[in-house]
Amino acid sequence: MNRMERLARLDAETADDGPALGLLAEALAAGERGDYPVAAWLTDASGRIWAKGQNRVFSGGFCSAAHAEMQALDAFERLPVRPAAAGLSLWVSLEPCPMCLTLFLI
Repeated sequence: MNRMERLARLDAETADDGPALGLLAEALAAGERGDYPVAAWLTDASGRIWAKGQNRVFSGGFCSAAHAEMQALDAFERLPVRPAAAGLSLWVSLEPCPMCLTLFLI
């Protein structure tokens, strides 16, 4: 059984773990693609996911700023309709780096 199959099985057994398992699945997908295994989501207070991002530092060349958090924010900014950013939470599969953390604190 590969990692993604094990994760799907774990998800079925622990359905109350909220975004953690979804983030982990997306992080593993980034890792399998050859990027750092990191994922990020922007959610509102009700838990609705407004934007997602996976690390893409090595996808299609090299881009040191293509962190999962930045990808999620870029996706959020492209939405035609979106909630106020002040009401969102950033979920990341690990601690955000200083660059990404600073961006979300502004």
